[in-house]
Amino acid sequence: MKKIFGNRDSQAKVEAVATLLFVVFAMGWLLRYGYVWRWVESLSLFVPGETYFRTFLNNPGGVLAYVGSFLTQFLYVPIVGCAILVALLCLVQWATKCLFRLSGYWALCVYLPAFLLLAAVLNVGYTWATLKAPGHFFVPTLGTLAALGGLAAFRRVPDFLGRLVVMLALVALYPFLGFYALFAAGLCLIEECVRRPGRLCGVLLVVGVAAIYLFPKLYYYGLDATEQELSRLYVAGLPTFYIRRAELMLWLPFLLLVFVFLAISLLPGERVNGGRPLAIGAWGTFGMGLLFMLWQTYDDPDFEASVRSSLAIEDEDWPTAAQALEGRRGKATTRIVAINDQLAAAYLDKPLPQTALPAIPPSYKDSRPGLLTFMQLSGLGMNYYSGQMNLAYRWAVELSVEYGFRVSYLKWLVKCALFNGELALAQKYNDQLKRTLFHRDWAVRYQRYIDRPELIEKDATFTRIPRDPLPNRFVE
Repeated sequence: MKKIFGNRDSQAKVEAVATLLFVVFAMGWLLRYGYVWRWVESLSLFVPGETYFRTFLNNPGGVLAYVGSFLTQFLYVPIVGCAILVALLCLVQWATKCLFRLSGYWALCVYLPAFLLLAAVLNVGYTWATLKAPGHFFVPTLGTLAALGGLAAFRRVPDFLGRLVVMLALVALYPFLGFYALFAAGLCLIEECVRRPGRLCGVLLVVGVAAIYLFPKLYYYGLDATEQELSRLYVAGLPTFYIRRAELMLWLPFLLLVFVFLAISLLPGERVNGGRPLAIGAWGTFGMGLLFMLWQTYDDPDFEASVRSSLAIEDEDWPTAAQALEGRRGKATTRIVAINDQLAAAYLDKPLPQTALPAIPPSYKDSRPGLLTFMQLSGLGMNYYSGQMNLAYRWAVELSVEYGFRVSYLKWLVKCALFNGELALAQKYNDQLKRTLFHRDWAVRYQRYIDRPELIEKDATFTRIPRDPLPNRFVE
């Protein structure tokens, strides 16, 4: 028992054991939902170039979103994207441990932020489809690292005037880091009050609070080009969940993340290893972080069937789509699953299910219109493969206007334009896909149809789509 709870020699190994456990649990659990991250990648778009970069600068936190969008590309290969996230989380753990001087069993506290950051991407579910937060899979972790980096810079400055300048500089990074710049400045104020109480601390506190309050407003009213909403000024850079009671579970990891860092900041400077009681509490804290991550994970069989079948239908892999839906047949399910099941059956020449189609719910998980989620997971494919090409094209364009161009939308737009014989339009969309990291092969394959339109009439998939569709073959 001493080796587990009280032996000082064993405490040097605690951090290594905890890190190994964290990496194994995090990677294993993330890869369990690898199909979701593959879908998340299709709902993103990153193309190199100054024009694309400038589109991110109209909102606070744009630099984080830009970097997050770049990294999101690697979710195309889920094990690579997940490994990048876990590596960043380990960096958060290391930076927190060093900054707050935690060691031994105390160091287990630093895994709470990592588990909370994991929960922030595992609990999103259907809301990924309507989330206006580019790069969200990585942005919370990147923002936390930026805030810790700001605190590290503040600590390295010995004189008061220098610390004041650093704190104001962190607030001034608000246009690039959004909320995380303000959070970094807040951590600096706590650091000053806890470690250096006195008259100068009061001066820094007053100036810092005033800067945190006033600078975002100066940014909002002084920059005409910003697209930031005034109501979200101080949470800009955080995901665009609605700030309502229905979305409390989506916000919970972020609220707890702020609380945990505040609590760690207020810990006394000297941490004495307390033997068995401290060891039990520390490992219990680690376990609670893990359980919270598992509890927050959005795990729903209809959601899994919807995402897996949607990805397969987009790739025209009908056997895989049918297999993904197999476990939901004959059960109370969603309209997305029912429509995708009908599509798969039709293209595999099997009898169509005769069950009544469920209604589209007002919302999936949060308060966003359910129709927009339905169209992205089922409606676009439904209209395209049933020959309702104008509807498919219209919805792909409307979704692009609402959420910006995404890989998935561009692919539907290319295929719709080809089917309608609009080769110049197809070229325009396909050129964007050629600039991506992992979708160039797809773009090259469809470039053949643009260069040689006669191949469209010989392609098995294009020729099977009805040219004169029955309007009620699939009900929207």
